[in-house]
Amino acid sequence: MHSIEDLNIQNLKSRRISNTFFAVLRSILDSKYREFLMMPDSNACAKMFTKFPEFVYSWLGKFTIDSKTFEIRLLDKSEANICDEIRLSFFYDLLHPNLSTLWEIITFKEFLAEKASKDEIVFYLHCRNLLYEGATLNSSDKKFLVMPFVNMK
Repeated sequence: MHSIEDLNIQNLKSRRISNTFFAVLRSILDSKYREFLMMPDSNACAKMFTKFPEFVYSWLGKFTIDSKTFEIRLLDKSEANICDEIRLSFFYDLLHPNLSTLWEIITFKEFLAEKASKDEIVFYLHCRNLLYEGATLNSSDKKFLVMPFVNMK
């Protein structure tokens, strides 16, 4: 595992992107949308809606994508001591220069930097859910493929 001091463009370019990176990123977005759907009304949403950076930090400390089944699973107790490594690995992948022009990555980074309002995040997640016809983990091709556009029928 690299340390934060090793974070530079050359190291990121030579770093291999995790084979579960897109599944994790999309699972986080799906989970955030589910959080919104669980809100009883708009007043509760405004008060209980978790900030995106906090949500991502928490998600990466509780869940992962199983390398065999490629489904979301809770982290084992034995994995609790490597949560920071999991988070760091995800953020290194997120910053990888080869992914910097993908709309999904750009939007995720904007949400992480809190450049979008809660309403904008919810609108994006709702539209995304409609375009993908549900959670992305419901379909194996939506878990891992880079999608430069969504085919509208």
